[in-house]
Amino acid sequence: MNSQFSAALQNLQNQLQRHADAISNAAQLILQGSEANGKIWRIHVEKILAGAQAIFRLSAERLRPTQYEDDRPTIKNEILVIRHELRGLLNNLFGRCDSIFGLAPEDATLLREITFIIDHGKRCVEALDQQRDLVPTEATASEACETSPWTVPTMPVMRRSVATARILVADDDADSRELLGRFVSQMGCFVVFAENGSEALQRAAETSFDIILLDLLMPPPNGLQVLQELSRTDQLDRTFVIIISGLDDASNASLAIRLGAVEVLARPVDFSRLRARIEACLHRQRVRSDREEERVVEIAQAKILIDTFSSSRNATYSTLRVQGFIEQATEMGVGDFFFHYPLSPRQLLAGVGDVTGKGLPAALDMGRFVALIKHTVKNCAPANFADWLVELNNTMYGVIKDGENAAALTVLLFDLETRRVHLAAFAQHFPLRRDYVTGMWNPVPCPRYKLFAHRELREVKVATVCLAAGSHWLLHSDGITEATLTSGKALEQEGVVALLQGGTQWPNYDLSTFVKSWKRSLNGRNEDDATLLLIQNQELPPPLECSGLLTLEKISEVRDFFEQWARFAGLSAEATTPLLVGCDEILNNIFRHAYASESAGQFSCVAVIEPTILRFVIRHSGKGISEVEAQAPIPRRQEGGLGLKLVGHVFSRVHFSAGDSSAGAEIVLEKDLF
Repeated sequence: MNSQFSAALQNLQNQLQRHADAISNAAQLILQGSEANGKIWRIHVEKILAGAQAIFRLSAERLRPTQYEDDRPTIKNEILVIRHELRGLLNNLFGRCDSIFGLAPEDATLLREITFIIDHGKRCVEALDQQRDLVPTEATASEACETSPWTVPTMPVMRRSVATARILVADDDADSRELLGRFVSQMGCFVVFAENGSEALQRAAETSFDIILLDLLMPPPNGLQVLQELSRTDQLDRTFVIIISGLDDASNASLAIRLGAVEVLARPVDFSRLRARIEACLHRQRVRSDREEERVVEIAQAKILIDTFSSSRNATYSTLRVQGFIEQATEMGVGDFFFHYPLSPRQLLAGVGDVTGKGLPAALDMGRFVALIKHTVKNCAPANFADWLVELNNTMYGVIKDGENAAALTVLLFDLETRRVHLAAFAQHFPLRRDYVTGMWNPVPCPRYKLFAHRELREVKVATVCLAAGSHWLLHSDGITEATLTSGKALEQEGVVALLQGGTQWPNYDLSTFVKSWKRSLNGRNEDDATLLLIQNQELPPPLECSGLLTLEKISEVRDFFEQWARFAGLSAEATTPLLVGCDEILNNIFRHAYASESAGQFSCVAVIEPTILRFVIRHSGKGISEVEAQAPIPRRQEGGLGLKLVGHVFSRVHFSAGDSSAGAEIVLEKDLF
């Protein structure tokens, strides 16, 4: 068989299948209408449907070019037999249509559908005529319709009311597209059409559809390519795709299902099956919509609770500036919260919490937590902070013990009078602090317990650190650290520190700067609630260093430097006095022994505050002593003399380093603050 014969046969098969499919669809539309029940003409429509399906099967099974690849002499006779069978089916179809016109001359809707069927029957005849060269001895097939020359006026299209369900019909064949659209409209759905794959993708991007009826055989992008593109987005999370295929190809059907289609229907389309599948999809869509509506209501109620109970996002208490950030992930529910309440003009209670669970239950328990904190905050003070936490835990446990929720919680109590910060953590990361001197961010270790309000507690231990240990204090929920980066890994607290370390505009740092950096580092939207609370101590620290020529007059200036840092660290007047005495002793001995009363030498003193330690590091270019020499009997001591014993009593730890000509000598004085 030559290629021209093969192409002509393939073209004939395609046209016959397309028009037979259109006739089948139209007949099914008539039969599924309620007005068809009990009508005398119904049997004729059923026969038309059977004839259309027979034409489709005959062309699919017996007009395949691959069946005629050899040059057997019987090919033309075989084609001739098929043509006669097709003409017989078409003659029967036209006769049935003629009978229906006689039985229901006043039914405009029915006659419109029958006219449509006749039109496609004629197109089948025309296809046979166009390919008559396949069998040159065969007369033209147009004789099959010459006995039924109907002239039927065009009837108005009768449409049902538009429902809320939206269905996209994507098919490059206008007749098939129209029939599918009319069928869907009769079901009461709103229909949108796409003439090709590109238009289907554009429509799907512009509008959310409940169902997409997608033709498999379209010019690129074809149905599978469209489905593959939809699967790369979140479209298939809310839209069902039904593939309409003229191919009897199990591999394509399997691939379509793997890509996310819910059904693959072969042509000619069985409309009863299509109806059942659409109704099933719409039922699932309604269930999904109901759940989503419930979720939306829950989220809305939860946000009301957040607005009702949560503290403001920006506030100032004395020298403390507070900035809050909270981002709710609706898929995970609403349970994060932050709070900040003044206990007095110079005391502030602040914290971040994350209620376990999802949706409205978690939001309600969040509201209970914050309401209880707000109600009992008047009973909280630095002296009874631990006891207040125990009482709060046990009260909240009594409220929710019949449920499944508890909370992760971090609480800080700032006391500007004593310059202390008291803190504890429950199932959350340590708070972070920014060092005044180095500008580095570091975790603040503190007692860390299991979930708050998960069980009764008898006692809670809290940590106490120096307020001056940090210019900024950051609390965060796990939603910040568990966020997924573009690398696919979780951020972790080390990642938070890295983002903070890159921050600028200190000391007046805006929390939104960090939030922007955090969001840029993520791989898409965060999947959990995320909360931050930044507390900035706006006090300016004393000078970080005192240096110059060590003279007797300079010693007085250094004493002031020591006193300023002692007060900044929160040392009492009683504790500061001996510290200044120790300072004088060290400096006078450096002046007398390190420089041997010669001309004044260079020195520097740097102050460092850690959470529980005040440290002074003194460096000078005179003659120093080592740690071993410092422990030697008094006559051997050159630097310190008898005063070294006093210095050892004043400071918690003293360390000497003799150094060398390039590095110089060093003395480290450490004072434990608690």
